[in-house]
Amino acid sequence: MTTINYRSTLRERLKNREEWLRDYLIYNKHNVITNRVTNETQGKVPLASILLKIYFLPTIILKFFSDFRGRYYYNKCTREIQIIKEELNENEIR
Repeated sequence: MTTINYRSTLRERLKNREEWLRDYLIYNKHNVITNRVTNETQGKVPLASILLKIYFLPTIILKFFSDFRGRYYYNKCTREIQIIKEELNENEIR
């Protein structure tokens, strides 16, 4: 693979990862708003809140793991962006 193609694919990959990171942060911000509304709404009727949490327990557990996976991919993506930038800088020096 030539150096020019390698650098252009790295730049394209970097752009893709930065877009994914931006979209994830927007998605996460909307989730924070939704969770805040849910907590404030459920706080007004404590008994209903407890019953709904018991009823939706499997969904709550699944959401926990989904959020955990999202944070893992976020950390992985930020590290990948750092590595790609280092690789691009290293290739420019050569």
